Amino acid sequence: LVAIASLVAKALDSPRLVFTASTQNLTGPATVEEGYVNLALENQDEVMRAHGIFRVKDGADLEEAKGLMPRLFGSFSGGEEITAEDVYALTDGFYGGAVFVEPGTQKEVGVTLTPGTYVIYADGITDEGLSMESDYITTLEVTPSTLASVTPPTPDYTIKMVDHAFAFPADIKAGEHLFRVENLG
Repeated sequence: LVAIASLVAKALDSPRLVFTASTQNLTGPATVEEGYVNLALENQDEVMRAHGIFRVKDGADLEEAKGLMPRLFGSFSGGEEITAEDVYALTDGFYGGAVFVEPGTQKEVGVTLTPGTYVIYADGITDEGLSMESDYITTLEVTPSTLASVTPPTPDYTIKMVDHAFAFPADIKAGEHLFRVENLG
């Protein structure tokens, strides 16, 4: 259901998709070919932001799928309840994203994308909590590749997500590393 793997990395030979959160909205590329890409959030806003990407289920209503994030974030603060069934009816899963992107900075995450329509969002993080406005939600169309796919870089460490837990290496050396995250839950 969720992407097979994500690498928090900068792969020099993979496409780089930069999404920019300004004080007004989120902008970024409209299309990319399938395969491994680096998804970056450049935060030009005045608040900390996080971004994520999920694939819209084939045949699902795109506008309803785009409306998931404001509903989900609203449910955290006592708004309309959203269920797992709501999410599963419209999406094929969460593919990754970067969190805690301070104003004036940028973070990247590597993801492998299959053809389809994706929703990209950038929620605001303040002392008052999380916020999600529709201007910070956009779409990305992933098309079949005309070239050989880019191979993800070899990770330094692998973290495995299992039901209600994470399995990760006991020792991680200080410094910059590539992490592969596998969802086995």
